Amino acid sequence: MSDALEITEAAVCTDRIAEHQRAQHLNDASLVRAFPALGSARSWRRLAAHDWGAMPLDVWLPKLQAVVAQLDGTPPAGRVAIAEGAPTAFVTRHLTEADRCRRENSTSLARSHCRAARQAIEDFQRSL
Repeated sequence: MSDALEITEAAVCTDRIAEHQRAQHLNDASLVRAFPALGSARSWRRLAAHDWGAMPLDVWLPKLQAVVAQLDGTPPAGRVAIAEGAPTAFVTRHLTEADRCRRENSTSLARSHCRAARQAIEDFQRSL
């Protein structure tokens, strides 16, 4: 996907979310509480202003697409709907920390984070 296409798709998504925000008379804080994937109110304001320089599209475009899909009542294209109670935030946090630790040459701590993420996934799979 080219940069121009990603920017266009992100703009369409943010416009759709902003339209929902206006229709529901939500302030920025209420909107990000309703859709945690949007991050903070500050992040949402940057996205809504199409400040793509400050917002990495490789990270934000999938989140925007997921919010739009949620607004439309359909799972994002090519994705399976996430079950309630899925440990996605927990796993993401541990994998992010593992990557940071790896870059800082703290291998044992990185492995600990990876083990915690794997354990959370296994526990969730057993609960299904």
